[in-house]
Amino acid sequence: MQDMAISGQPENGGNQTHLKYLLEAYERRLIADALAASGGHQRRTAARLGILPTTLHEKMKRLGLLRRRPQTLETLRSEETVARPGLTELVASREGREA
Repeated sequence: MQDMAISGQPENGGNQTHLKYLLEAYERRLIADALAASGGHQRRTAARLGILPTTLHEKMKRLGLLRRRPQTLETLRSEETVARPGLTELVASREGREA
């Protein structure tokens, strides 16, 4: 019985699936369908499902439904500048310390 709790599968290797996985799959499908019907708008989806937007976000995070926003070349460049300052920023910061 303890093996079933860990793996989600019965000890005898049967085809039954643990209730947790069935519920997650059902919830994932409900949220995905509501998102599609709402055109991907999360606030409308939350209202359609009768839950708070923050609750929807947490459920989407837990169920692996969150998608990263596509990054444009400009956002990648700005992040790179923040992560790795160029020579001019380094020189300016050093000059500011020496003065």
